[in-house]
Amino acid sequence: MNKVISDYSMKAIGFLWIALVIAVASFLYNVQDASAGEIDRWYDRGEPYSITLAAVTYGNSQFVVVGESGTILTSADGTLWTERISGTDSYLSVVAYGNGTFVAAGNGVLLISVTSRFIWAQNG
Repeated sequence: MNKVISDYSMKAIGFLWIALVIAVASFLYNVQDASAGEIDRWYDRGEPYSITLAAVTYGNSQFVVVGESGTILTSADGTLWTERISGTDSYLSVVAYGNGTFVAAGNGVLLISVTSRFIWAQNG
């Protein structure tokens, strides 16, 4: 009786190993064959921007990025960016959107977008 149990046990272990190998191989094949989603695709867009950028927000169908030397960049699609005139050389460290208005601030400066065309006015 022990020999019969032992034979069945060995066959079961063999089948489990085969099933495990097939499962792992199938998983690895699917991982390598899976197509990347849009968020997984990164593209070289040319020369990197030489200014340090500090913060980004999104509102009113626009991305707005701020950074050193009063830098403000806007983009509708996250690919093509337009540099905006901020009127300051201060480091802008935060940007936010609410109630139809973008606000950027940093180093004692508070800027408010006064039109949808991104004309910025210094508060105070």
